[in-house]
Amino acid sequence: MHQRNHRGVLRRGFTLLELLVSISIMAILLAVVSISTVSYLSSARDAERQSDLQNIKAAIEQYRIQNGRYPNASCGSNCWSTEATTNFIEGLSSVLSPIPNDPRPGTGNGYAYRTNWNGTVYKLMSRGSVENTVTADHPLQPCDTTFCTASCQNSSFFTRSYAVWGGFADDVRGSGSDTATVICAM
Repeated sequence: MHQRNHRGVLRRGFTLLELLVSISIMAILLAVVSISTVSYLSSARDAERQSDLQNIKAAIEQYRIQNGRYPNASCGSNCWSTEATTNFIEGLSSVLSPIPNDPRPGTGNGYAYRTNWNGTVYKLMSRGSVENTVTADHPLQPCDTTFCTASCQNSSFFTRSYAVWGGFADDVRGSGSDTATVICAM
């Protein structure tokens, strides 16, 4: 820091090498902090997704108690209705308002809902928007691995989706509206 030049005069300041080392250390620290922050934020959004799904599930169950069936998807039965659609779960706003949306909008995925023709079984997903890997033993795994075929686990959505479901239905009409068809759908 303090050096004498060739005339013996005391010079104050930092050398170029000292400045470069200091800047390099600060850059490394900034990179570590940035990576930690990004990881923390994605985990926080995933926790919000899990909480949202549980809250929407509770509202769906409350709707069933009040109306004797699960609410319809805005697209009808046996199809995915997404949060991009206004009122994607028909009538649920009477129980839960506003209905939460994915915490990271604009990803092309988000929350999706489907039900069978008579509203006796449903599935609600955070479909393809989960930022950390979902495993087969996760409590909100996207399909019941003991009940559904291996095609569910092989879906590209499996490791990036959470899901909740409820109800039971026999396929009495032969319409593919049984519990397995709804719950195992991705």
